[in-house]
Amino acid sequence: MPLIVYKKEIHKVQIDNIKTISIFPISTSFIRSLPLYILEDIIGCFCDEYEIKIILDNSEYSTYLLENIKNNNFKAVKPKNIQSLIVEISKTNFGIFIDSGPLHIAQCFNKNGILVETSVSSKILLSNSNNIMSVKNKYKSNYCNGPCGLVDIFAY
Repeated sequence: MPLIVYKKEIHKVQIDNIKTISIFPISTSFIRSLPLYILEDIIGCFCDEYEIKIILDNSEYSTYLLENIKNNNFKAVKPKNIQSLIVEISKTNFGIFIDSGPLHIAQCFNKNGILVETSVSSKILLSNSNNIMSVKNKYKSNYCNGPCGLVDIFAY
């Protein structure tokens, strides 16, 4: 995904004092989790201008991300429980979300951010939100252009 798309979207949201961008790349559904290459693009796009936090959990995918992210210009945060996750979201200055619990909690707090659309339409996810913009994620494989990350697996 071109980095310019993220830059364009972040400037559409009217917020004056962005100091930190918090990225929430993990979903309970692997299909909706943010792929490593997109996470690296986002970090690379913003790490010169903002402090970057990546909010992770104790899943294998979180471990995989931590072990494989090449750009180390970020702070990893692992909330211990749902209460500490909610506190972290409430303190978020600007978030980059996928379809996951943190997106929905951020909407309750009226937080600003970007949704990286995966397998569920942003029209559904953001129907009640004016502060979170959507960026379409163009998944594709040799077999189709579907939005799900399993397109190659289903082709076998």
